[in-house]
Amino acid sequence: MWAVPIQRGNLHAARLVGAGSSGGALKSRVLTRERRFWSTLPSWAALFPKITTSSSSPTDEKDQFACENQFSAPLGSATSPEAFQKKCLSKSGASINTSLPSDFQRLQRTSSSFSGNPFSSLSGMGGYTSVRYVSLSSVFHFPTNSSTPPNSTKGDPNATSSSPPFQYSSGSSASSKAANSGTINNPFKIFGSQPQPPPPSPSPSSPSSSSSPSSSSSSSSSQSQPEDKPMLLPSSTERTLSMSLMGNMIIAATKFYVYTVTGHSAMFTEAVHTLVDVCNQAILQIGLRQVQRSPDSSHQYGYGRAAFFFSLISALSTFGVGAGYTFYEAVQNILHPHEASMALEYHWTWGVLGVSLFVDGVVLRRAWADASARAKAMNLSTPKWLLAFKDPFTVSVVFEDSAAVIGVGLAALGIALTQLTGNPLWDSLASLSISALLGAVSLKLVKMNHDFILGRPVDPATIDSIKRDILLKRPSIDQVFAVQSQWLGATAFSYKAEVDFDGTYIAALLFHQYEKELLAAAARGTLKEDLGWLLPCYAEDVIRELEKEVTAIQREVRVHHPEASFVEIVPDSSQQKSLALADMGAFARKVEWAQLKALMQRGDHTEQYTLGSIYLSQRQYNKALSPLTACLEQRRRLFGSDHPDVATALEKLGLVHYHVGNLAKAESYAMDAIAVFLRNPGKSTTDGRSVESELAGAFEILGHVERDRGHLLRALEHFRMSLQLREQSTDTSETLVQHSLELITTIHTMLPVKRDEGIAAFRRLLAIRERTSGRDSTAVGDLLMRMADLLYKDGQRPQAITAMLRALTIVEKQTGESSLATAALLRNIGTVLVDMQEPTTALPYLRRALTIRETHLDPHHPEVLTIIEQLVELYIKLGEPLPPKW
Repeated sequence: MWAVPIQRGNLHAARLVGAGSSGGALKSRVLTRERRFWSTLPSWAALFPKITTSSSSPTDEKDQFACENQFSAPLGSATSPEAFQKKCLSKSGASINTSLPSDFQRLQRTSSSFSGNPFSSLSGMGGYTSVRYVSLSSVFHFPTNSSTPPNSTKGDPNATSSSPPFQYSSGSSASSKAANSGTINNPFKIFGSQPQPPPPSPSPSSPSSSSSPSSSSSSSSSQSQPEDKPMLLPSSTERTLSMSLMGNMIIAATKFYVYTVTGHSAMFTEAVHTLVDVCNQAILQIGLRQVQRSPDSSHQYGYGRAAFFFSLISALSTFGVGAGYTFYEAVQNILHPHEASMALEYHWTWGVLGVSLFVDGVVLRRAWADASARAKAMNLSTPKWLLAFKDPFTVSVVFEDSAAVIGVGLAALGIALTQLTGNPLWDSLASLSISALLGAVSLKLVKMNHDFILGRPVDPATIDSIKRDILLKRPSIDQVFAVQSQWLGATAFSYKAEVDFDGTYIAALLFHQYEKELLAAAARGTLKEDLGWLLPCYAEDVIRELEKEVTAIQREVRVHHPEASFVEIVPDSSQQKSLALADMGAFARKVEWAQLKALMQRGDHTEQYTLGSIYLSQRQYNKALSPLTACLEQRRRLFGSDHPDVATALEKLGLVHYHVGNLAKAESYAMDAIAVFLRNPGKSTTDGRSVESELAGAFEILGHVERDRGHLLRALEHFRMSLQLREQSTDTSETLVQHSLELITTIHTMLPVKRDEGIAAFRRLLAIRERTSGRDSTAVGDLLMRMADLLYKDGQRPQAITAMLRALTIVEKQTGESSLATAALLRNIGTVLVDMQEPTTALPYLRRALTIRETHLDPHHPEVLTIIEQLVELYIKLGEPLPPKW
């Protein structure tokens, strides 16, 4: 019996698996006719759409691994074809379909559309399918001794057969998933020989319709892919456009009639303005119809941007015809004034202006109410929603009808002044004002449409929300590198993110399954041989889990941001040039193993705390929030709210919130932790740490919060309290004491007061650092420079020079006597000596600094010119001649 391995969208050469009497006969028959097999294979392919391999979305096999799908029957075993066939069907979960006659008819209809070997063109397919062995005899039944086909039903159309099926289909779940997902489940589908039949509607009483894993996973998988549906706007948009169109048609006809009667320039301007609005509403109606079209092969992202295109045409017509022509008419009336009609005819003018104001006001009120309701749903003010351009049609109506209402007011004012004074200039000035108003509105609409047509990105708040609240909170993602987005229409945008997935998280999902396989292989003594199929299976399952995670991320993004119609998550990493195995040192192995155990035992609060601490040490702060929050909740249930372990979880959460920038929550968690610690004096946590050492960490968090708020004195007090507690604790390392002193000295360099206390802290920290790092270490040199700066600010310049000279000795040993770091320190020493009114002493330091910088830098470099300026001043002060090159 033949079995075709289907892997990653490629169909490899068939291999013989069956044995026995029927299997041996089949073997000899097939081997002797191998060429005929491949030459006639295209005519068989019409039946292959019935075979559906497992989907690229891992949600349909979330309880299966690739190692479970491998057949254990070796070559040449005594397994019968029937038994092997049942094994194939049991592995694939296929349903039986015995529609033999219709399949033969379809075979005859479609065989002519194939040429060559269809398998050869599948190697480049982008779809991803998992490892699955599909038996050819589960598609074609090869009769042995019986002359009657085993699946024939003589005379009984309703009879069923218990013999091996002629073909099978994987049912509705796979079909619906293949139709809705972005991957290619059936590789033969690309030939277009026969469309996939629609999935049958499952019966409500059927177990597969209610509890089948494949069905449920199929529906969830299809939700993660974009649907081919139009980018629909609310129905209120169409109603608003229709109202505006009908109202403007009535008003335009009335205004033109009144203009012919009265001859007012402002009335003609208003009539032209309204006529342009009629054309604009018609253009927007056309655009609205096109936006509602579904995506097709020529516009795979839909027709959403048609909204901006037609809105742009509308705005340009307002500017060119409305503003331009009315401006021309107003100028002509100013240059060649004419008498208006008699006062008896003014009642026509005021009547049409009143009707116009009423109709435009009703339409504007309706459009404004629609915009306000939608702005309220998005927690925005109405003006901000309008400027965000979420619906070009509604925004255009609001802008244009607002201009119409204001234009009616300007026209009424001009006509009234003309009527009172008898001077037609007021009428023309009103026309100019209306023209300027139309020009301003149209230019604003042109600018907004222009931005979106070119591809305006999504607002930064939405992008940051997706990155911070979704991507970085998932335990499967380490980092997010690049994000791209753009609006595809008024109600849809695309989002693409390049992310670095955490391999440890994927390994935790597969660990127990492969641990059993590897231990069993080791017990059998076949580990070396089994690695040949276990490693490919493991790689396969890693990709499945990764695909499942991508699908879950896409679904979560769309749940929180329904406008994200196209979500693309691209695996990317900054560590692509080497294997993780080669980069894994001894310490990294311990960390990975601790993280792996914590991920596998996430129900335990200790493992949750460990996992959150690992994420915190790796600066993956958003990922640390979830396990630490779960740890806090579990510890409160287990120990109550006053246990020291609860306080340690509160302290860690406070530190995480500080790093993500939420200072209020960081302060709240730190204060809660301090309160719990103070109620447990002298006690220890579960891991043996004293309350005093943990309490020091909580005070340090408060110090960081106050420092970031600009309250330096408060921060200094918190850091001092942290240092005092660490000195009193018996289990605090000297490294933590150094850290507290480092924080205190940093605050003192920023404070204009209490510098003597800062100098004392520097001296103490210097003594500890010399003992731990060495007297000539770079850390000691950096600390000496910082201490010299504080001594200089405090007016202790000789002490500052002493500290700088010692730092110079260390820098020369570490970087060399001709390094730029040495030159910078020499210049600083010279500058301090100049301030101490010792130019003679400062001169050699500055000369040496200049010589080093001229060696490394361009003669016109700013750092070189700065030293030259200092030396020129010293030479003039000392009365020495300047070098000619200066």
